[in-house]
Amino acid sequence: MAYLVPSLISVDNPANTDEDDAWNTVIALLNGANAGGLQGFKNRLINGSFRINQRAPATNADDTYCLDRWYVLTQTGTVAVTQQTDPETGAITGVRLTQSQASAQRMGLAQIIESANCRDLRSVVATLAGRVRLSTADDVRYAVLEHTGTADSVTSDVVNSWTNTTYTAGQFFIAGVNVLAVGEVTTAAATWRDLTALNASVGASSNNLIAFVWTENAVAQNVTLDLNRMQLEPGSTASIFELRPMAVELALCERYYEKSFALATAPAQNVGTVTGEWRFPALAAGAVTNRAPDVRYRVRKRTSPTRTTYNPAAANAEARDIQAAADCSSVSLGNGSESGFSISVTGNASTAISNWLGFHWTADAEL
Repeated sequence: MAYLVPSLISVDNPANTDEDDAWNTVIALLNGANAGGLQGFKNRLINGSFRINQRAPATNADDTYCLDRWYVLTQTGTVAVTQQTDPETGAITGVRLTQSQASAQRMGLAQIIESANCRDLRSVVATLAGRVRLSTADDVRYAVLEHTGTADSVTSDVVNSWTNTTYTAGQFFIAGVNVLAVGEVTTAAATWRDLTALNASVGASSNNLIAFVWTENAVAQNVTLDLNRMQLEPGSTASIFELRPMAVELALCERYYEKSFALATAPAQNVGTVTGEWRFPALAAGAVTNRAPDVRYRVRKRTSPTRTTYNPAAANAEARDIQAAADCSSVSLGNGSESGFSISVTGNASTAISNWLGFHWTADAEL
C-alpha cells in the first residue's frame, strides 16, 4: 500500500520563477515517491536516516533539539551530539550521543510525530525498528508512547524518574502519556544491533506518537550511543528502511525548522558575509528606517514559528551594512505567519542608498 505524503510545500511568490521550478521539482519527487517503491511516507519518523542537521549544536542539554526533528533527553547534564557519515554498510548517516559528564548518567533521543502525520494510525498496530550501537556492553531501552490530549500540545520531556525500573506512566514515564510498548536489547561493546521490531497498538483517541531510545543504565563519561535507520510504520512487521530523496527529507524537516544559513553551517552570530544571508538594498541613506522585502519560507511551517536574527559580521543580532562594514540597528520583525515575515532595520550613519544590508535568520516551529 502507498501512503500519501501530507501537503507540506507552499510556493508563495509566483513571480519567483526559479524558486517555483525548484519546489515544483520537490513536489514531483513527493508524488513519484508515493507512486513508486519508496512509498513516500511509510516511515512516520522524519529524518530517521539522520541526514539533516541544520542546527549542528556542539552540545545538547536535556530536552533540546539536535539533528532535525530529534531531541535529547538526559538524566543530569549535557551530552555531545554529532552526525556520523557511513556508520555501517547500508547507512548513509547516523547520530552519536557522547556522555560528556564526569558522573555516569542515562541519555536518549526522542521524536514527537505531528498529529497530522499519525492520527490515521488510530486503532491499528504500528512498528518501531532501527539500528543501535553502544561503545560498552549494556542494555538499551526503546518505547512508543501516545499522547491523547490536545493535538500537538505535547510534553516533550517524557521521563518522570530515570532510576525507576517500572516502565509505565507515573513511574519511569510521566503521567499523562500512554505507554504503548517498551523494548530492550543487550548490546556487545561497539557492535551494531537491530532494535527488535516493537509492536505498538495505537489507541482510538491518539493524537501524537513519540518514539524514544535510551540507555537503560547510567553510562560512564565518553560512552557513546549510536543510532541509524530509525523507522516507525503502520503494520506489525518491520520493513526495509524507507530512504526518501534528500530534497524530500529536507522539505519535511523544514516544516518545523528552517534557516538562511548554508545547510552545513550551524546558526551563529558572525559567521561571515557571503554565507547565504538575506540581503536587500538600502532605499534611504543614513540612520533611517529601511524595510526589506518580506522573507518567504521555502516550506510553510507547522505553525507561526519563533524567529531569530543573526548578524553575519558581528556578535549581535542586528543587520549589517556590508558595503560600509557597519552594523545597522533596531531590527524589527513583523507580520509573522506560517509562510514568512517582514523586517525593517535602521541603517548606519555610513549607510548609502543601494548599499547591501544583510542578516541571517532561523524559524523554529518544532513540537
